[in-house]
Amino acid sequence: MINIAIIDDDKTFCDDFKEQIDNSYNTDCYYDINTFLESVSSYNIAIIDIMLGKDNGIDIASAITEKYPNIKIIFISVEQDFFQDVYSVNHLYFLVKPISNEQLKQAL
Repeated sequence: MINIAIIDDDKTFCDDFKEQIDNSYNTDCYYDINTFLESVSSYNIAIIDIMLGKDNGIDIASAITEKYPNIKIIFISVEQDFFQDVYSVNHLYFLVKPISNEQLKQAL
């Protein structure tokens, strides 16, 4: 089974998004990056919000992929302005909130 981590400081969005993801994936929510970093090695895919409070999801993803090169990154954001910035990190997809089921299906 594929293990997915959603990292988003908006607890309501994270919990709702977890429910939106197909049950054929094992999915966990993390509301802060430090908790996620303690268990990053057990995930195949990390879905990371670009704006994580004072943290930058792009910088965090860059550090994660350096240490865990096999993890796949999907960025999410309410802002489309980041679409060029995400290309500094190897990633699968960039999704803009609200995320439709069709967009999610394509990304996964």
